[in-house]
Amino acid sequence: MAMYNNTTSFNPINVDIRPWSWLQVCQCVFAVTGIIGNSLVCAAFGRFPKLRTITNHFLVSLATADLITSVVIVPLPVPTSISPGLIGELYCRFIWSKFLLWVSIKASVFNLVAVTIERYYALMHPGRYNRYFTRKRTKLVVALVWVFALLLNVFILFINTNAENTRQCEIIRTDTSFESIYGVFNLIVTFFLPVTTMIVVYTRIFKSMKKQAAILLKKNTSRNSPALSLLRARQKVVKTLFLVVMIFTACWAPDQVCYLLFSLGYFTHYHASQVFQLFVLMAFCNSCVNPIIYGLRNKQIRTGYKALFAKDATSAKFDNESQMHPHT
Repeated sequence: MAMYNNTTSFNPINVDIRPWSWLQVCQCVFAVTGIIGNSLVCAAFGRFPKLRTITNHFLVSLATADLITSVVIVPLPVPTSISPGLIGELYCRFIWSKFLLWVSIKASVFNLVAVTIERYYALMHPGRYNRYFTRKRTKLVVALVWVFALLLNVFILFINTNAENTRQCEIIRTDTSFESIYGVFNLIVTFFLPVTTMIVVYTRIFKSMKKQAAILLKKNTSRNSPALSLLRARQKVVKTLFLVVMIFTACWAPDQVCYLLFSLGYFTHYHASQVFQLFVLMAFCNSCVNPIIYGLRNKQIRTGYKALFAKDATSAKFDNESQMHPHT
């Protein structure tokens, strides 16, 4: 499969025609799957008001991040030369640097942290929940998630440039000590600390729910009672979110660890290795699996998917079995 070449003397960016590698083919498959799946999540949220719960605000923000990731990982032609000027400079700083990719990745993990905290207060401190998690504050938190992700990556715009002597995009090298410090900082702030926090919080939630179930059963409560049905619905929601966290961790951990080793000078050929290609492919896979998880495990969102293609979308029935409202 070859990429289209439309180069002329007037083009600021000239590209080369090359067959796609196996990595690029897989990236394209993941990209198309992610674009379709995450677009469905966003469309269902926008179309059906019953899906606009507090929790789903964070999930839609996560779907938006995954959608951006899916778009950015679409393989692009390889530039052979980039003419000096504004267009070439913008290309190197925004496109070649994958700036939006890194912003969306960090937004993904911060959205996961936000929804974890939201679920913790909803289930462990319901009395405080309504005071802390209003719709207005939720939208503010979502906005802050994206601002924080943007600020953590804005330096990328300044370390990538169009080199006049080679007419190629290049990274402006900094001293190795800065790269090592940033590598450690990046792993702690955007991966290790968030993932550890989420695992600890979900563990506490699971223990609390198990204890609640034991108390209800000890009181000889019927297994079909409203209390146990509500508890089971809550457990299903939490298990779904925990599964999303675990898949995110599994997909990104290998690349994050190897990047840390690269930053510290222990894996200097990481980016040129097949290991890098494999781990990057694993990471990109994460951007397309979440909509599948939602569809399989959440009846409300699954109903939303179906209703988008129904002739009469207004007739869609959203029951309360798995709706992610504060008390579910």
